[in-house]
Amino acid sequence: MPTDAQDLARVRREAIGGLASTALGHVQARQWADSATPARIERAIHAHETWVVEVGSVVAGWVEVCEDEIRGLYVGPRWSQGGLGSLLLDKAEALIRAAGFEMAKLDASPNAADFYHRRGYRARARSEDGAVPMSKPFRCNNP
Repeated sequence: MPTDAQDLARVRREAIGGLASTALGHVQARQWADSATPARIERAIHAHETWVVEVGSVVAGWVEVCEDEIRGLYVGPRWSQGGLGSLLLDKAEALIRAAGFEMAKLDASPNAADFYHRRGYRARARSEDGAVPMSKPFRCNNP
């Protein structure tokens, strides 16, 4: 729901602040954390597939999918390493497959690249902003 935008923004800020600052440094992590406002997240909820996982009544993580691209996947630090990121990634991949795409794409933060690599994603190149563009094919295209 669009009313969840505040909670999703909070999870995003907490995830970046708690998990990405080691890989990016505190200043860069803070800039990234502050770059997406609740209004931007509300637009994503309206325009893209956005799925939320709650623990009890607390938003613990979320994922945004646009066509064949995972635009964001965030899990709050107190739930990291607990399988919620994998659950959200599975959902995102299922949505991308169901839409008929043969590959999922994303830009991983340096701290998340290993998570995606373990899930079958491979780096395509390094972008100027430090993100790691990655992709994962779903089907073998060999004859």
